[in-house]
Amino acid sequence: MDEKSKDLQDVVGSEVVEKISKELANQDKKIDLKDLTEILQKEGKKLIEVKELKQDMQNKLNYSLKELVDLRKEIVDKIENIAAQMEVVKKKIETIKKSGKIKINEEDEKKNEEGVKQYMFLLQNILSEVTSQLQYFATYFSDKKPEKIVVPKNESDDFIQYMSGQVKSMSRYIKNVRKNLNIIFSRYQISFKNEISNLEHLQQYLKALELADKQQK
Repeated sequence: MDEKSKDLQDVVGSEVVEKISKELANQDKKIDLKDLTEILQKEGKKLIEVKELKQDMQNKLNYSLKELVDLRKEIVDKIENIAAQMEVVKKKIETIKKSGKIKINEEDEKKNEEGVKQYMFLLQNILSEVTSQLQYFATYFSDKKPEKIVVPKNESDDFIQYMSGQVKSMSRYIKNVRKNLNIIFSRYQISFKNEISNLEHLQQYLKALELADKQQK
């Protein structure tokens, strides 16, 4: 990395420099602050100066970060919960299939698996989004805070005002994600319980068949 880019990393952070550098890689161009400013303008973005936050704003930001950490844990717990439940379903299906006495509807089984995959994919995307938010805002508590940050062009040039808006937006974001997460998970749980119930009925029927076979012998 050339000296010019190193200096720019100190100003705006390594992630921004790496992103723009990749975009200019084929042009064999060394990026500087002027280049970056022009590129951002074309993308409808700008740089604003990072300032020290007052204690009350730091407290609000810290609270939001803790909420993000809790939200991330909730998502991880739900992913692990679904993985464990799917293992239960698979074992029940395998037991029924091995008996050879009851035929499992392959179409229904495939449909259920696809539904779970889609839900897991959704959760993984939410987890990735929340993790990115967490990493971004945690930057302001690190010793390597950038001197400037990239923001949309219509945002305030005042960092304090910008962060105040971000904290409020984060609070709404966390609330909405948690609400949607719980609604979708509740629906999945209902669907899962119905599937488990159906499989347990089949297992009971299988036991009845096995008992009848023993009695005939």
